Amino acid sequence: MAKRIKVKVQTEKMNINLPGIPIGLFPTIAIQTLKANLKGEDRELFLQNKDVLKQLFKEVARELKSYEPFTLVEVESEDAVILIRAL
Repeated sequence: MAKRIKVKVQTEKMNINLPGIPIGLFPTIAIQTLKANLKGEDRELFLQNKDVLKQLFKEVARELKSYEPFTLVEVESEDAVILIRAL
């Protein structure tokens, strides 16, 4: 059963390994990140639908927990690799 989300960015010049966050914190972090980064009409739309979005993020977290560890996103370019894993 997956318990954490882990992000890794690898380039020729650097490697970034962010600490894994518990999947249960994902909804709170996602909501706070959106709230802090949206402006104007986007922010107003977000605030009007915040409860719906939080419920959606909770459902995503619950679903992620039901799987064995897997790679959620893998992006490879000429000079970088980005991995987001549910561990």
